[in-house]
Amino acid sequence: MNLAFTICSANYLPYAKAVGDSLIKHNPGYQFIIALADEYQVSNTSFFEPHQVVPVQQMNIPGLAEMNNRYNIFELSCALKPFVSRYLLTLHPHCQALFYFDSDIILFSSLQKAENILQTNFLLLTPHLASPLPYEAAVATELDILRTGIYNAGFFGLKNTEEGFVFLDWWEQRLRHHCFNDAAHGLFVDQLWLSLAPVFFRNCFVLYDPGYNLAYWNFLERRLSIWDGQYLVNEKHPLVFYHYSGYDIQQPEKISRHQREGLTLTTLPEYKSLFDAYRTAINANNTENFFSLPTTMGKPIEIPAVREKNFFKRKYKKLFKK
Repeated sequence: MNLAFTICSANYLPYAKAVGDSLIKHNPGYQFIIALADEYQVSNTSFFEPHQVVPVQQMNIPGLAEMNNRYNIFELSCALKPFVSRYLLTLHPHCQALFYFDSDIILFSSLQKAENILQTNFLLLTPHLASPLPYEAAVATELDILRTGIYNAGFFGLKNTEEGFVFLDWWEQRLRHHCFNDAAHGLFVDQLWLSLAPVFFRNCFVLYDPGYNLAYWNFLERRLSIWDGQYLVNEKHPLVFYHYSGYDIQQPEKISRHQREGLTLTTLPEYKSLFDAYRTAINANNTENFFSLPTTMGKPIEIPAVREKNFFKRKYKKLFKK
């Protein structure tokens, strides 16, 4: 039995459903759980079937009220990842593989390779970048990675083992008190902590397959193409999932808000069908106007007088100018 989950507030339910739908399409037999970090009561559960929507309040998470008062919804959703992982692995002791996906991810093919890796490793992570690049092209990206984390916490895999629970103990303890979005003080929610995981835990596998976790931050080393109706990365690796980090369906031409000018569907037309299908799926899932629902968990997000540099901002305009 294999499980996968995401965590979101109610206004992101259309995105969460899209993750689950794409997972089941390419990985039949999986069970997908939407951990709802919200007070909202889902009335039409049949709309989300076969996925399960489970409020985090029902998961007996220690310190949930305390974290709810400490963190905003972004920080809280990140902090809950190891706690929800523990809940699901404990509830399903025969689970062979558990995968977490951010709610802005869509799958395009099988997770078989990742499943095979978890047969002999308890933890699977993907790096933001998998290879060194020329200084002028990559230094800004590498500096951002040093600041926010070597591995992307939008995806990870876990095996139901004793070592896995030791890792969860370690991650839970840190995130319960230190899951702030505060780069100025050396914190970037849950993600920066993962930089230590391969050092502290020996059976942690770093997956370099470019088809896993394709996103704007690794465009410099990965190229998307279509062959015989299938998306390929670097011409030979099937695209397993794309991470639409920072994409706003209200600004459909801009690939991510986390970068400056230069990355658009005009300058990178090979991504147009990928983004058009995503936007269509999200809008189709907004049956009950979920987008307009207020956030009911976490403290209000504070807007600083002087904004920090956004995550992975860089000058792409020159690099991708055609």
